[in-house]
Amino acid sequence: MDEKTKEKYMTAAIICFALILSSFIMAGVVFIFITLGINTGFLDLMEMAYLTNILRPALYLIALSFLFVSRFVDEKILKNKFSSQDEILKALLYSSTIKGALGELCALNGFILFIFTGNLWDFLLLFSVSLIYGIYNFPRKTFWEDFIRSVKTGAVNPS
Repeated sequence: MDEKTKEKYMTAAIICFALILSSFIMAGVVFIFITLGINTGFLDLMEMAYLTNILRPALYLIALSFLFVSRFVDEKILKNKFSSQDEILKALLYSSTIKGALGELCALNGFILFIFTGNLWDFLLLFSVSLIYGIYNFPRKTFWEDFIRSVKTGAVNPS
C-alpha cells in the first residue's frame, strides 16, 4: 500500500471509528439519564401510546432500511469506471464514510425513541444493531488493496 492509499485508508478508519465512538457517547448519555433518574419520557400516557404506535415502527423500519441501503451505496459509488488512483481512493473513502454514517443513524433512532418514550430497550436494541453494523462495515485494508488491484488490472469491480 503506497502512502496516499494509507493516508486515505487511515482517514476512513478514523471517521468510522469516530462514528462508532459517538454511539457509545449516546449510550453514556442514556445511562447518565437513567442513573440520575432523569425522566426522558416527557409525553403523557395517551400521547406516548399514540406516538409510540406510530414512531417506534417507523424508526425501526428506517433503521433496518439503512442496512439494505449500504449495498446500494457500494453499487452506486464503487461500480463506476475510474481513470486514476485518486478517483478510486475518493470512492472508497466516500463509500466507507457513508456506510459508517448509516450505521450511526441506527443508534440515533434508538436515542430518539429513548428520549421520547424513556424505554431503554428501544435504545439498546438499535444501539446493538448500530454497533454490529459499524463493525461489519468498518473499512478493511485487504478489501481496499484487492479493490484497487482489481480496478488497475481491469477486472470486474469486486464490490
